[in-house]
Amino acid sequence: MIIPLNIVTTYPVRWTRYKIFRDFVQNFYDSVGYGNWKERFCFEYSNGLLRMWVEDVCFSYEWLLHIGASTKTANSHDNAGYFGEGFKIASLCAVRDYGWQIEMSSGGWELSVMCIEQEIDRSAVWMLAYDVKEREEQKRSCLEITYFDALATYIHETCHVFGGDSSNAFSQGLTVAMETLLANAPMIENYRQQWLMQYRE
Repeated sequence: MIIPLNIVTTYPVRWTRYKIFRDFVQNFYDSVGYGNWKERFCFEYSNGLLRMWVEDVCFSYEWLLHIGASTKTANSHDNAGYFGEGFKIASLCAVRDYGWQIEMSSGGWELSVMCIEQEIDRSAVWMLAYDVKEREEQKRSCLEITYFDALATYIHETCHVFGGDSSNAFSQGLTVAMETLLANAPMIENYRQQWLMQYRE
């Protein structure tokens, strides 16, 4: 089911890669809270695909349809995060400006972010849309991002668990992460080449 949103792709908003990624991660962080972040937030990265999820947290995709709508307004601890307006704008910038592939799922649904051509006053316009499908019920909320530089962005933002940009703990965490990347450079380069062949021809 294709659901167009009331957001034209020429909407004059520009987010950096870091701001987009920060918003996506923040949604998960807000959904489980600081005290449960380490235990409940999960991620994996493989072949250019970054997957992030939390268990036992679900919400309706209807929260993602409207500007101004957000699960922040709900008082249920069963609702995931604070998925709402920020997700829509982050997805717009990710797809339009950087060519990322964004997929979100929760409970019994999954969706892919896309752009479709619509007509307004006999003029063709491109709008953000979701391709929504039903799936077998799963008690989790998951976001998948397909793009190469997700890895560097993810590492930077994840290291903020240790503190802000100017803190010693953040610097130490980032240093260890970068050392790990360098130690596995051949493997990462292989993924980069796969990305270039598959998505940037």
